[in-house]
Amino acid sequence: MAEIILAFAKIEEGKRIKNTLIRHGHHILSTAGTGLQAIQLVAETDCGILISGYRFPDMLCTKLREDIDEAVDMLVIAPSNLYREAVPGIVHLPSPLMVYTLVDTVAMMDRQSGGRKRRKKGSSHRTASQEEILSRAKNLLFDRNGMGEEEAHRYIQKLSMDQGVSMVETAQKIIALKSLY
Repeated sequence: MAEIILAFAKIEEGKRIKNTLIRHGHHILSTAGTGLQAIQLVAETDCGILISGYRFPDMLCTKLREDIDEAVDMLVIAPSNLYREAVPGIVHLPSPLMVYTLVDTVAMMDRQSGGRKRRKKGSSHRTASQEEILSRAKNLLFDRNGMGEEEAHRYIQKLSMDQGVSMVETAQKIIALKSLY
């Protein structure tokens, strides 16, 4: 069964959907309240399905779709008047939502993903020199900012997402800035 992440700006909406899916035998990995949190959760876990609302405080669902791995199936629950156009890679369910429609759709998405493995972004596509750059930037953050490895990694990851560049480019900028001081 696919692992599921829920992302809704309204906490109550996310709780209702979470409780419904749990009652019908699905496993919810985690929940998020912003698009950035959802991106980070998807990147850090083996999520198979992301169920979200249309709008977050920091982005729309279409931007979220662009920023997550294409192997992750995405289901957006939104009123039809907000979600008019079909977007590749997104399944849309209109709200208000019928429980059986949600449960059947998630079950169908689970069957279709059927063991499909996500391609991990990141280290498997980096060269040794790129890994060295990331390691140097993390070490600078350890020494000068007192961060742990995971905290330094997330810091670089967040900066790279905010700036729209790769983690390696962000690490290079950190090294360049730190060498000035």
